[in-house]
Amino acid sequence: MQYLILLTAFACLAFYTIFPLAYHGQQFHFSTDLETGIFGWLAPENFWYNILVVSGLNGVGTLALQMLVFRYFTPVVAGTMMLLEPLFSQVYGIALGLDQPPGLVTYVGGVFILLGLFTLVKYEQQHH
Repeated sequence: MQYLILLTAFACLAFYTIFPLAYHGQQFHFSTDLETGIFGWLAPENFWYNILVVSGLNGVGTLALQMLVFRYFTPVVAGTMMLLEPLFSQVYGIALGLDQPPGLVTYVGGVFILLGLFTLVKYEQQHH
């Protein structure tokens, strides 16, 4: 549990504080302003959402579920299943209205990933 808390804290620090400094299109300030503040994620109106949903549900929750699922698959299948993460994050972003549907190349890539995963799972079943 300490590892997950430390990982979540580091991810929040990196993704919400350090990475905005690399964005060159806008000036950022050391404040909790929602638009230009480096610590905007700590603003009272976003704080609990970021802690509970972003860190808890999406961060710690998905890591815990992945560890549970990995018990039932071989390391090769589990590692290959990780390739589906971008596909699910795209669907999640579209469902929340934060992203647009992807282009044709993304759909073709998703089909290849699903076909490869299906083939791998079938191969694993035949050899056990």
